[in-house]
Amino acid sequence: MFLRSSEREATRCVLHGPEVERMLANGIVQKGMMVTAHGEFSARCQKRNDDGTWMAEVLCNPTRVVAETGREGRLRGAIYANLKAVAMHWDADTLQLKTYFNPEPGGRTERLTCSIHMKAWLAGMSDAGKERFKETMRVGREFTVSALVETSCYRTRTGEQVASLLLLPTDFRLQG
Repeated sequence: MFLRSSEREATRCVLHGPEVERMLANGIVQKGMMVTAHGEFSARCQKRNDDGTWMAEVLCNPTRVVAETGREGRLRGAIYANLKAVAMHWDADTLQLKTYFNPEPGGRTERLTCSIHMKAWLAGMSDAGKERFKETMRVGREFTVSALVETSCYRTRTGEQVASLLLLPTDFRLQG
């Protein structure tokens, strides 16, 4: 499925795993249905067969999937995530926050960069609130975030295509 979280290019989301296979085999999920998936997420780069360009995909291995028919007046869809992580990079000048997902057996084979774009979220705060946030945010600080998810591919110095997650926060909380 392709979903658009912002005005950028639509993001492809791939659901896989035993729960998805069960729902497909039983005819529970069909094209045009709204799907809510709860589970681990990651990203990867795939080369397109038609034009040879690289595209990024969000991957989800859900433990629970809820399907319902599409309804009028509802959002067309978005990839939305809740994440608890530790800040591995913070730049108060550019408001750039990053964390990383480590490789896991049977899942990610490489470390995955996850960038959280704080600028729009902080724009809703008073100047005093922004300054207080900048003073308290630091590397090593634990946080939780609810955000829209996008992904992109970039080329490393060695020429390898690598996926990166981009989170656009709707809610952000520092822990501790």
